[in-house]
This record gives sequence, structure tokens and C-alpha cells, in this order.
Amino acid sequence: MDGRGIAAALALGATAVQMGTAFLTCEEAGVSDAYKVAIVRARDNDNATDARILRPPCAGDSEPLHA
Repeated sequence: MDGRGIAAALALGATAVQMGTAFLTCEEAGVSDAYKVAIVRARDNDNATDARILRPPCAGDSEPLHA
């Protein structure tokens, strides 16, 4: 995700975007370097599923999603 994707979502009527994956590449994120590299190398049409549940998708959600 980059600024163009955010702008496109907002232009199409979204009121917000969820971009948590982008923060996984930060130094402070507690994920492996291999995971960070995979995220950085991913392209728009790449897709992956991770069944782990880290936390609710949004701070205001009271119940987490279940895989």
C-alpha cells in the first residue's frame, strides 16, 4: 500500500483504510526479517493468508475476528 492506494480508496468513497500490514515492516515490529522482506517484495496482485489472530482489526472493535 502506498499513498496512491489510499487516495484511490478515498476517491471511491471509503471513509478510512486499514493499513496495519505496512507497519509490520517497521523496526519496532516483532516479526522476523524474512516476513518483513516478503511484505516489502509483495506486489499488488500477491495474496497470502495468515491464520494467526494478532488483535481485533480496529481499535474500536470489541470482539476479535476468528479464522
